[in-house]
Amino acid sequence: MKRSVLIAAGLAVAIVVWMASGHFSSGTDSTASQEASATSAPASAGSAPSLATEVTLKHYQAQDLAITRTWQGEVVPVQTFNLRLQTSGTVKMRHHEKGDTVRAGDPILTLDPADRLARKAQAEAELALRRQTLEANRALFKRGLLSDTQLKTDEALLAAAEAALEQINRELDYTVLRAPRDGVLTALTAEPGEAHVSGESVGTLIVTSPIRVTFGIPQQEIRQIRTGQAVEVKLADDTHLAGAITWIAPQAHDAMRTFEAEADIPVTEPVKLGQSATVTVKLGTVKAHKLSGALLNLAADGGLYVKAADSQNRVIRYPVELVQADPDGFWVSGLPEDVDLIVIGQGFVSAGDTVKPRRQAEPAT
Repeated sequence: MKRSVLIAAGLAVAIVVWMASGHFSSGTDSTASQEASATSAPASAGSAPSLATEVTLKHYQAQDLAITRTWQGEVVPVQTFNLRLQTSGTVKMRHHEKGDTVRAGDPILTLDPADRLARKAQAEAELALRRQTLEANRALFKRGLLSDTQLKTDEALLAAAEAALEQINRELDYTVLRAPRDGVLTALTAEPGEAHVSGESVGTLIVTSPIRVTFGIPQQEIRQIRTGQAVEVKLADDTHLAGAITWIAPQAHDAMRTFEAEADIPVTEPVKLGQSATVTVKLGTVKAHKLSGALLNLAADGGLYVKAADSQNRVIRYPVELVQADPDGFWVSGLPEDVDLIVIGQGFVSAGDTVKPRRQAEPAT
């Protein structure tokens, strides 16, 4: 029995020693594993370094840009005349028809002058009689045979006869209706044989040269515009003309917030009125770059900027201001005269990043 107790005690000691040996061995392996992992981590990072982003650059150079403002307008006549008779009578002849082009002073229609010619003959006879009477009475007055009152009466009668003849001659002139200015007859209603009264409208004439273009100037641009400024006008029929601003309204339109304006345009050939027109005014010349809208970025403060690369291949951010918008691009200011802008890949880089640039191939010539 003593022997069996000794065997059991020996086995217990052996088990304890074995367990203790296994515990310390496991701890040593764990520490070694952690050290190996820590040692291998830098090696892994060093084996895959970060690469610079590839971008495409395009060289831009500033150009002289004529600053312009453009508005849409309409061609209207400078002046429209309502043709009215200045005396009564019966139409004897029409010298022109609706649609005819006339010159200032050309006869348009004539009233029958017969009754006025008869009255003119009477007035001329009366005037001749008054002159003879006054001449004879002056001789009598010098001889003391005629009173001063009678002589003054004869002088007054002569003046009245002269005025009557002048009135008849004026009425005879009025029997011919003449064009007040060069233009086109757009209406002529009086027909031969018809009786008309003084002041009656019998037609319309519009002045065709110069023409007038009416347009609206937005309130944001009104400070840049003044009367006398030269304008270029392109009509709907592709006619190109030049003129000057002649009038700007002192008050903006309540609803549109635009100022009505007019420009008079001299023309040598007839222009169809009522057609639309594009009015352009040049404000000066500045240095600017023309860019695609895809290159413009919106900053947090609402401004615009573009991305470029410097000589160290680092991304630079340039704030720009919009100068003018064209159908095929945007003109901006704020860039160096010569600059390399990122045209491909700009969405993947930020200011200060290092990039791997390549040049955009120039188009073949």
